[in-house]
Amino acid sequence: MNAVVLAYLGDAVWELRVREYLTSLGFSSTDKLHKMAVNYTSAKAQVKIIKFLLENGLLNNDEKEIYIKGKNQKLKTPKTLDKTIYHIASGFETLIGYLYFHDKIRLDNLMIECINCIKGETDAG
Repeated sequence: MNAVVLAYLGDAVWELRVREYLTSLGFSSTDKLHKMAVNYTSAKAQVKIIKFLLENGLLNNDEKEIYIKGKNQKLKTPKTLDKTIYHIASGFETLIGYLYFHDKIRLDNLMIECINCIKGETDAG
């Protein structure tokens, strides 16, 4: 499966995991849930997460290679987003998509790290 397809799937998986987490917090306002979700799912948040994972040695060599493969894909960047941010976020989504197919236990463990990376900044809002 190519990196673009993995990123497409990874985007959906990440969105679902964030929604699962946020709904577990007990909020009933979908407006509030949506605003909180954006703090986790935006390209800028994904860049922060992947940098955190890399800087803290939380990815193995295979996962780094998948991330780089996804980041380096030739993509049409939305006009409203910086090209570098978009490519890094696409690499993150590619990694999530890859793990969804190849190692769901690893994905679950990594999701905890990803959520925790953003959590402290957003849940109070």
